[in-house]
This record gives sequence, C-alpha cells and structure tokens, in this order.
Amino acid sequence: MMLKIITEVIVYLYAVLFLGSNCYSYFKVNKGKTPAWLLVLNLLAGVLMLLQQVNVYSLVAGLVLMLLAGVLNGKLVLGKINWSHFLIKLLLVVLVIWLEFK
Repeated sequence: MMLKIITEVIVYLYAVLFLGSNCYSYFKVNKGKTPAWLLVLNLLAGVLMLLQQVNVYSLVAGLVLMLLAGVLNGKLVLGKINWSHFLIKLLLVVLVIWLEFK
C-alpha cells in the first residue's frame, strides 16, 4: 500500500514538472521553435499521467506519449535525438510501470 502511494506521488510530481518545464521551454526558451502540435502532444502526455487515478492505462499512454514527444522534440527542435536522455526516460517509464502493476 505504501509503495503504491509513493509511486503515485512520484508520478504526480513528475507529471507536474514535465508539464511546467514544457510550457516554460515553449514560451521562454524556444520562443516558438517548437511546433504547437508538439506542445499539445507534451501537454496531453502530462494530463494523461495526472489521470492515473481514473484509469491506470492513461498513465501508461501518457508515459509512452512522453517518450514519443521527447524523441520528436529532440529531432525537430534540436536537430538530433539525445539518446542518453531517451534511455533515462525509458528506464523511468519501465520503473514506474513496473511499480504500478506490481
């Protein structure tokens, strides 16, 4: 029970940080270099992660969308995919999914 609560808190914090950093990056750092549809994809991923209480599969969908958005963001905005960032995110996604379904 305690592990479930800790997992949910970690997911909520991660989702809020993910949403906040994407919005900050879009409006302050990139200043429009990120396509609007990619921002929407990022926001959708964060919202799906926040809806983990409603349906656990929304968490999985949000995490997968987050991975996809990260790859697209790297390719479209930075011109290259940062594979070390992707692998770290992938490990976190696998860990969270494992903890959620354990």
